[in-house]
Amino acid sequence: MGQRLFDGKIRLPVGPTLPPARDLEHLLVHEYAHAAIHDLSRGRAPRWLHEGLARSSRAPHRIRCCRFLADFTLAGVEALAGESDPLRARAGYDIALWVVRDLLDRAGSRRCASC
Repeated sequence: MGQRLFDGKIRLPVGPTLPPARDLEHLLVHEYAHAAIHDLSRGRAPRWLHEGLARSSRAPHRIRCCRFLADFTLAGVEALAGESDPLRARAGYDIALWVVRDLLDRAGSRRCASC
């Protein structure tokens, strides 16, 4: 999880049998979001923004509660999302989602799309 970066190709991590259609649809939307973000940002979007936006297309509105340290920074979220430890990387992804949801709630998705 934590070490994968979008390289310009949509890659689907599926095994010999396909997952249920709904899961496959969510996976395609998530991976396509990475492609769109990469294209729109010309490859400059940080990992936390990639994951937060990609996950916001699917994640429910209620997000697991996160405890934040006083020195919380976006650079810290970026580092956490890039961790090789899957649990730490997942925490980074969850925080990225929380940050993006907060940005969308404050500015609205239409306004953020035009930025």
